[in-house]
Order: sequence, then C-alpha cells, then structure tokens
Amino acid sequence: MGTYVIQDYLKGVAPRSTYISTFDTKGEVFKCVYNQYTILNSIYNRVDSVLNDIHSSLYAELQDTEIGTAKSLLKINIRAAGVIAGVVLENYLQRIVENHKLLLGKKNPTLANFNDLFKIKPNL
Repeated sequence: MGTYVIQDYLKGVAPRSTYISTFDTKGEVFKCVYNQYTILNSIYNRVDSVLNDIHSSLYAELQDTEIGTAKSLLKINIRAAGVIAGVVLENYLQRIVENHKLLLGKKNPTLANFNDLFKIKPNL
C-alpha cells in the first residue's frame, strides 16, 4: 500500500483486513525505513562535494570583489592595486597547490616560490 508510512506503524495503524488481507505491516515499514536510510546515505556521500562547491563559489565571489577593489584603486594608487591583485593571485595559486597535493616546502610561499614550483622542467 503506497500511503502506509513509518508513523502509521508507530501508531499501530494498519489497513483493515477486509480491504487488504495480505498486508504485511512490518514489511511495509521496513521498506519505508530502508528508503529513509538510502536517502540519508546519499546525502552523506555528497555532503563533502556540496560543501566544496559552496566553498569554491564563495571563494570566487570574494576574489571577484577583491579584483573589483583593485581596479578601483588603480585610479588612486597603482601600488595598492597591485598588492591586492598579488594577494588574490597568491591565494589562488595556494588553492591549486592544495587541490593537487603539490609539495611546496614553505609555510608562507611568495609568488616566486609558486613560479618555481610551476615551471616546466626540461627533460635532461
């Protein structure tokens, strides 16, 4: 029966035997509990991915805001604009290093350190 739910079982409600003589309340409630379990399991398996997507979206929005600030500073002070743009670039490169599990060897790397890490090394 498609409308029988866990709450019905807990209340002791079941269809009358005159309507459905072979109704299995335990079997139906097991199906409902199993459906709830599979829903929760799918959420558990996706939560890291969803949180990572949210984190990436917020990070991209923050970067856009910082770049907008740097653009507006260009008219006032080119060095200040460059500093903000440099920080945005460093943070972006740091995320690449973390996402690809690259070894950098420095706790507070500079753009030069990232540049050295990302250089294409010729085959000797």
